Amino acid sequence: MRPLAAATALLLGIASAPASAQGDGKPAVSVRIVPATAVEPDSAVTIEGLAPIDGPGMVAIRITGPDRRPVAIDVKPAANGDYSARFAGTDAAGSYRVDVASPAGQMHGQARFEVAVQEPLDDVEAAEQEALAVAELLDGTLVDLDQQIARLPDSPARDELKTRLDEARPKFKAAAKELRDFKGLVIRPLVDPVNDDPALKPALKPIGRALRDWQTRSEPERRRIVAELARSRQGSVTCEAIERIVEGFKLFSALLNLAGGPVSAVKSVIFDYIANSGSALAAKLSQKFAFPVNLGTKIALAVGEAQARGAWRLKPVAPILEAKQALITGLPSIASDLAAYVAERAFARYCERLAGPFKGGMVAEFKSGEGKPWWRYTIEVEGRLDLRYAKGAAGDAVAVKGDFLGQATRFTLWEDALKVGWPTLTAGAVMFKRAVLPRPDLINLLTGQRLNPDASLAEEKPIEVEGKAAAVFVKPYSFFVPVEGEIVDGVLSLRRKPATVDYEAAARVVYVVVSPLSAMLGPQFTTFELPYKSGGFIIERAFGDGIRVAVKKTAKGFVVDETLKVDKGDGRANGQYRIKLRLCNPEGSC
Repeated sequence: MRPLAAATALLLGIASAPASAQGDGKPAVSVRIVPATAVEPDSAVTIEGLAPIDGPGMVAIRITGPDRRPVAIDVKPAANGDYSARFAGTDAAGSYRVDVASPAGQMHGQARFEVAVQEPLDDVEAAEQEALAVAELLDGTLVDLDQQIARLPDSPARDELKTRLDEARPKFKAAAKELRDFKGLVIRPLVDPVNDDPALKPALKPIGRALRDWQTRSEPERRRIVAELARSRQGSVTCEAIERIVEGFKLFSALLNLAGGPVSAVKSVIFDYIANSGSALAAKLSQKFAFPVNLGTKIALAVGEAQARGAWRLKPVAPILEAKQALITGLPSIASDLAAYVAERAFARYCERLAGPFKGGMVAEFKSGEGKPWWRYTIEVEGRLDLRYAKGAAGDAVAVKGDFLGQATRFTLWEDALKVGWPTLTAGAVMFKRAVLPRPDLINLLTGQRLNPDASLAEEKPIEVEGKAAAVFVKPYSFFVPVEGEIVDGVLSLRRKPATVDYEAAARVVYVVVSPLSAMLGPQFTTFELPYKSGGFIIERAFGDGIRVAVKKTAKGFVVDETLKVDKGDGRANGQYRIKLRLCNPEGSC
C-alpha cells in the first residue's frame, strides 16, 4: 500500500479487556482483534482470545456496529478455552464494539475497533502529474504549430489557417488550464457531497481506480506523441513542412483526446453509481409493490435507504461534470478540422501527392548442405505509399519525399528441421509437433475491415489515436519506411531509407519425439523459434539500390502501376520479394 493510502486507510484500534472484569477480581474473557492495522473496508477481521471453560456450549460473540444492529457469532472453543472467529461486516465507517461471553455466560470480555474509511481520492498523485504533463504538451504543441505555420509561404490559405487557429486557441488554452487544476476538475465537485454524507466514500473508490487506469494508458501515448512531434520537426522543404503541420494537428487532436480522459472517467463512475443505486432500489420497490419501474426509481431516490440517498446527493454533481466534459469533448474534432483544412488548401496550393495502396511480400526457402529443404515461410504485407513533391517545381528534376506505411497481414510456415538435421535420431521415431505463428491484427490498417473473420484472437482495444505515423504504434506487425527520390522526364526514381518503425516476428515450434533410441527415457520435448524478416527488410530487398518506374499520363491524371520482383539467394538460402504499386495523382483517381 502506498504511504499516503496507508496513512488514511481504515485503522483497527485494539481495546482489549483487562485481565479481570469490572474490577471484582473474577477471571475475564480476553479479546483480541487481528489484524491491528490498515484493513480495507469490507475486509475480514479475526476476533480471538481465551474464554475460561465454565460450562458446556459455545463462546458467544456479539459485534455491534455503527448501525446499532448486533451481529451474533457462536464459536466452539478449544479444550483450553482458545476461540477464534472471522468477521467480514466492516462495510460501514464508525466504531465497532465486540462483546464476548464464556460458554456458561459467567465471564465476559470486550474490545472495540474503529473503521475510518480510506479517502477514495487521495491516492491519485500519479494521475495528477500525468494531467499536468499533458497540459504542458498541449501548450508546447500549440507554440510549435504557430512556429511551423509562420514558415509557410505567404498566401490567403495561410492567413485563413491562422484565423481559424486563433478562434480555437482560447478553447485549447481552457482545456490545458482545466487539466492544470486537476483537483478542481475531477475531485473538488465531489467534496461537499462526500463531506455531507461520509457513507458515499466507499462508493467513490472506483473513481481512484478509473483515474489510475487513465494515467496508465495516457503516459505511453503521451511519450509516443512527444517522439512523433520531435521527428516531425526535421527538414525544411515546403511540402514536408505542410505535411508536418497536418500531422501536428492530428497529434494535437490525439492529445486532446487524452485531456478529456480524467473528467470522463469520473463522470462515468458517478453516472453509473446514480443509475445503479436508483435502479437497484427501484427493482425492489417495483417487485414488492407492483410499481412501474420509472415510478419505483423516483420513490427509490426519495426514501431513506443509504445508497439511494447517496445517489440523490451526487445528482447535482452530474451537470457540473457534464459541463466540464463538454468543454473538452469537441476539441479533438476542431484540431482534426484544422488538419483537414491544411491538407486541402495549403498542401493543394503548393504541393502534389502521388499516393495509393501497395501489396507485396516474400517467400523464403532454406536447404541443407545436401540440398534438402528444411524451412520455408511466406509473409504478406500491404499498406499505403504516400509521395509528396512541390507543384510546378522549376528545372528538369522534381524532388520527392514520402513513406511506406504498411502491415504484415499473413505469415505461413513449413519446416522439417529435425528429420533433415538429425536423420539418425529421428529414423523410426514417432513425432508430434505444433507451430505457433504470429497473428496479424484483426483490423486492416487501411480499410478497417477484419482481416480474418474466423480468427478468435482477443486483443485489448488500442488507444484511439490520430495521425498517419501514429498507426504503426497501435497495430501489431506494422512498419514505417521513409523514401526519397525524384521525378525526371516522366520517370520516378525512389531510394529507401532506414525504417523508422518496424516489427519483429517469429514462429515457435514445439516437438514431442518418441524414438527407439530414447525408449528408456520416454518422450523427448524440444522447442525453438524461427524468425521472420521485417517489413523494412522486404522493402529493402524489393528496392535494391533503388527503383525506376514510369509515371504515366492519363485523362484523369498521373498513374504509377508497377510490380517489383526480385529473387536473391545462394542456393541454400533463397528469397523472392515482390511489391505491387498503384499510385495516382489526384489520389484516388485511378
